[in-house]
Amino acid sequence: MGRLDGKVALVTGASSGLGKAMAIAFAQEGADVALAARRIEKLEETARLCREAGARALAIPCDVTNEAQVNAMVDRALAELGRLDIVVNNAGIGPYAPGLRENPYQPLASLAETTRLEWDSIIATNLTGPFLVMKAALPIMREGGSVINITSMSARFAGSGGGGAYVASKWVLDVLTRIVAEEQRERGIRVNALCPGAVVETDFFATIRDRQFMPAMAGEDVILPAAIFLASDESRDVTGQCYYGKWFNEYVADTGAPPRQGI
Repeated sequence: MGRLDGKVALVTGASSGLGKAMAIAFAQEGADVALAARRIEKLEETARLCREAGARALAIPCDVTNEAQVNAMVDRALAELGRLDIVVNNAGIGPYAPGLRENPYQPLASLAETTRLEWDSIIATNLTGPFLVMKAALPIMREGGSVINITSMSARFAGSGGGGAYVASKWVLDVLTRIVAEEQRERGIRVNALCPGAVVETDFFATIRDRQFMPAMAGEDVILPAAIFLASDESRDVTGQCYYGKWFNEYVADTGAPPRQGI
């Protein structure tokens, strides 16, 4: 028996990195999965691995900044998998995404160095995307459903300067998570935020040649125990919280039980 048996999960940004890891982990715990991303070839690979774990898996090409594509994605997931219990808003980009900066290899840009393209692209993907997905998915979710918005610890520790577009997008997503959690409380749908709590080596940093100023500190699996907990019925009383994967793992190791509140 898996901890997610009988559930259906929708994971955006599932073609690589944290999204791929969470999708496979959900499938291994018994959930069927709808997988969304722009890179269909890599998305199909994630779907294959989920099927090998025994799940039904749909690979749905989708740009989360496009409302029509988001609505079609949710409609297809419901039509082919029959329900929607878990939504993970993982699709996101940072200031190192190809094409956003003339020199993506430098540390985070100041406000004066941030281009309109960088600002608009990051806000559209990291903030408008989750808004569109939640707007489409929440009306069809049932009591006991779970929304997990992938944020960043940088949203809580801003102040060192640079990276304003990315940090702002994740900070507002953190706040939006708490607002929507209150809006959905009476329906019995919980909405929480989750981040690794450590720098993870993923495609997010793929363009950076010199990683000395931001070395990897954890693997993609650092986020999985908290993600499975928040997706499962074990967290039915948890909503409007922000969990850090690394901290979650340390808490469970120390106490033997998952925390009922985030950071």
